[in-house]
Amino acid sequence: MSELLGTTPTPQPHSTLLYVIGWIVILGGLFLLLFPGFGYQHFVANNVQWDSIWRDSVLRQISGFSLLGISALIAVISLRKRLRWFRWGQFASWRSLHVLIGLLVLLALLVHTGARFGENLNLLLVLSFVGVLLTRV
Repeated sequence: MSELLGTTPTPQPHSTLLYVIGWIVILGGLFLLLFPGFGYQHFVANNVQWDSIWRDSVLRQISGFSLLGISALIAVISLRKRLRWFRWGQFASWRSLHVLIGLLVLLALLVHTGARFGENLNLLLVLSFVGVLLTRV
Protein backbone atom coordinates (compact mmCIF):
# COMPACT_ATOMS: atom_id res chain seq x y z
CA MET A 1 0.00 0.00 0.00
CA SER A 2 2.83 2.38 0.82
CA GLU A 3 4.27 1.89 -2.68
CA LEU A 4 0.98 3.10 -4.18
CA LEU A 5 1.00 6.18 -1.98
CA GLY A 6 4.69 6.90 -2.49
CA THR A 7 5.51 6.77 1.22
CA THR A 8 7.79 4.63 3.30
CA PRO A 9 6.12 1.80 5.21
CA THR A 10 5.89 2.22 8.96
CA PRO A 11 5.94 -0.80 11.23
CA GLN A 12 2.61 -1.44 12.92
CA PRO A 13 2.53 -1.88 16.69
CA HIS A 14 1.96 -5.44 17.91
CA SER A 15 2.39 -6.76 14.36
CA THR A 16 4.40 -9.81 15.44
CA LEU A 17 1.79 -10.72 18.05
CA LEU A 18 -0.98 -10.36 15.48
CA TYR A 19 0.90 -12.45 12.96
CA VAL A 20 1.62 -15.32 15.37
CA ILE A 21 -1.81 -15.44 16.98
CA GLY A 22 -3.51 -15.03 13.62
CA TRP A 23 -1.72 -18.09 12.29
CA ILE A 24 -2.55 -20.04 15.45
CA VAL A 25 -6.23 -19.23 14.97
CA ILE A 26 -6.14 -20.13 11.27
CA LEU A 27 -4.42 -23.44 11.97
CA GLY A 28 -6.85 -24.10 14.83
CA GLY A 29 -9.80 -23.45 12.52
CA LEU A 30 -8.35 -25.80 9.93
CA PHE A 31 -7.75 -28.33 12.71
CA LEU A 32 -11.45 -28.16 13.58
CA LEU A 33 -12.38 -28.73 9.95
CA LEU A 34 -10.00 -31.64 9.33
CA PHE A 35 -9.77 -33.39 12.71
CA PRO A 36 -12.57 -35.89 13.41
CA GLY A 37 -12.87 -34.78 17.04
CA PHE A 38 -11.83 -36.10 20.40
CA GLY A 39 -13.42 -39.43 21.17
CA TYR A 40 -15.40 -40.30 24.23
CA GLN A 41 -13.67 -42.24 26.98
CA HIS A 42 -14.62 -45.92 26.86
CA PHE A 43 -13.07 -46.92 30.18
CA VAL A 44 -12.37 -45.22 33.48
CA ALA A 45 -8.72 -45.05 34.45
CA ASN A 46 -7.91 -43.75 37.92
CA ASN A 47 -11.43 -42.26 38.25
CA VAL A 48 -10.51 -39.50 35.79
CA GLN A 49 -13.23 -38.82 33.27
CA TRP A 50 -11.82 -36.16 30.99
CA ASP A 51 -14.80 -36.39 28.66
CA SER A 52 -17.32 -35.45 31.35
CA ILE A 53 -17.40 -31.90 29.98
CA TRP A 54 -19.23 -33.27 26.91
CA ARG A 55 -21.47 -35.68 28.85
CA ASP A 56 -22.59 -33.54 31.80
CA SER A 57 -25.29 -31.04 30.86
CA VAL A 58 -24.21 -28.49 33.51
CA LEU A 59 -20.62 -28.48 32.23
CA ARG A 60 -21.89 -28.17 28.66
CA GLN A 61 -23.99 -25.18 29.67
CA ILE A 62 -21.02 -23.56 31.42
CA SER A 63 -18.78 -24.02 28.38
CA GLY A 64 -21.55 -22.88 26.02
CA PHE A 65 -22.33 -19.71 27.96
CA SER A 66 -18.60 -19.04 28.25
CA LEU A 67 -18.40 -19.24 24.47
CA LEU A 68 -21.34 -16.87 24.21
CA GLY A 69 -19.77 -14.41 26.66
CA ILE A 70 -16.42 -14.42 24.89
CA SER A 71 -18.22 -13.85 21.59
CA ALA A 72 -20.09 -10.91 23.10
CA LEU A 73 -16.74 -9.33 23.99
CA ILE A 74 -15.98 -9.00 20.30
CA ALA A 75 -19.19 -7.02 19.86
CA VAL A 76 -17.89 -4.49 22.40
CA ILE A 77 -14.94 -3.80 20.11
CA SER A 78 -17.27 -2.48 17.41
CA LEU A 79 -18.54 0.17 19.83
CA ARG A 80 -15.26 2.04 19.34
CA LYS A 81 -16.27 2.79 15.75
CA ARG A 82 -19.86 3.68 16.56
CA LEU A 83 -19.80 5.70 19.78
CA ARG A 84 -17.73 8.86 20.11
CA TRP A 85 -17.38 8.62 23.88
CA PHE A 86 -16.00 5.07 23.60
CA ARG A 87 -12.86 6.05 21.68
CA TRP A 88 -10.29 5.44 24.38
CA GLY A 89 -7.14 3.45 23.80
CA GLN A 90 -4.98 2.93 20.76
CA PHE A 91 -6.29 1.32 17.58
CA ALA A 92 -3.42 -1.20 17.58
CA SER A 93 -4.31 -2.32 21.10
CA TRP A 94 -7.93 -2.87 20.13
CA ARG A 95 -6.84 -4.82 17.07
CA SER A 96 -4.60 -7.01 19.22
CA LEU A 97 -7.44 -7.53 21.67
CA HIS A 98 -9.67 -8.60 18.79
CA VAL A 99 -7.21 -11.28 17.70
CA LEU A 100 -6.70 -12.49 21.28
CA ILE A 101 -10.46 -12.79 21.78
CA GLY A 102 -10.59 -14.78 18.52
CA LEU A 103 -8.07 -17.17 20.03
CA LEU A 104 -10.21 -17.44 23.18
CA VAL A 105 -13.26 -18.20 21.02
CA LEU A 106 -11.31 -20.98 19.31
CA LEU A 107 -10.27 -22.48 22.65
CA ALA A 108 -13.79 -22.21 24.08
CA LEU A 109 -15.17 -23.84 20.93
CA LEU A 110 -12.71 -26.72 21.31
CA VAL A 111 -13.69 -27.18 24.95
CA HIS A 112 -17.41 -26.93 24.25
CA THR A 113 -17.56 -29.27 21.26
CA GLY A 114 -14.54 -31.52 21.68
CA ALA A 115 -13.62 -30.63 18.08
CA ARG A 116 -16.69 -32.58 16.92
CA PHE A 117 -19.20 -31.09 14.51
CA GLY A 118 -22.20 -32.84 15.99
CA GLU A 119 -25.61 -32.56 14.41
CA ASN A 120 -28.29 -29.93 13.88
CA LEU A 121 -27.60 -26.80 15.96
CA ASN A 122 -24.17 -27.98 17.09
CA LEU A 123 -23.18 -28.44 13.46
CA LEU A 124 -24.38 -24.93 12.63
CA LEU A 125 -22.56 -23.54 15.68
CA VAL A 126 -19.24 -25.09 14.75
CA LEU A 127 -19.51 -24.22 11.06
CA SER A 128 -20.43 -20.61 11.75
CA PHE A 129 -17.66 -20.10 14.30
CA VAL A 130 -15.03 -21.80 12.12
CA GLY A 131 -16.17 -19.73 9.15
CA VAL A 132 -15.86 -16.52 11.15
CA LEU A 133 -12.49 -17.53 12.58
CA LEU A 134 -11.06 -18.35 9.17
CA THR A 135 -12.35 -15.19 7.49
CA ARG A 136 -11.86 -12.58 10.22
CA VAL A 137 -8.28 -13.17 11.25
